[in-house]
Amino acid sequence: KNADLIANGIPQKERLILLNQSAKDQVELLKNNIGQELNYDIRVIDEMTVYCVKTKASTHDDFLYNIRKLYSEIKKNGLHKKFNENTQIGITIIKENEFVYLVGSKIEYENTEKYVISKGKYAIFRSGSREQKDIDETEINIISNWIPSTGYEIERELYIEIYTENDCYIYIPIKDKQN
Repeated sequence: KNADLIANGIPQKERLILLNQSAKDQVELLKNNIGQELNYDIRVIDEMTVYCVKTKASTHDDFLYNIRKLYSEIKKNGLHKKFNENTQIGITIIKENEFVYLVGSKIEYENTEKYVISKGKYAIFRSGSREQKDIDETEINIISNWIPSTGYEIERELYIEIYTENDCYIYIPIKDKQN
């Protein structure tokens, strides 16, 4: 019940992040993000092709389990190292009753499939590290603080994470708010 109260009004991906935390940690995550300054840019990016492996699920718990399993598999088969050598890209797509996660790079490897990220306007945020905790906190801050304070809204539930050696850049498709 605490998770429902705390997450009220927050988009689905951030609700999922919060629901995976204890009630105490949920409150701390939200409090820590109040007033946190975000390093961001607004850009129109061209269509981008990513060659990736994917997993999907119909429930949040299965989704988290499948992502861990996917990373275990790509570490064993060497794709994780290849992706990291060529700018690893993680993509989360949330649709009604379906969660999809893709991980890959712009280089095509055996056993990967093509996914095209649409050209469009994106808000691009720097998380400050590759640590999942920092990425989650940045995404919660984007949704709970940055989006409401701007003239933008999220165009669709698509979250792109582009990993550099020591950082992660989060791309979120945006559009002007409709009045």
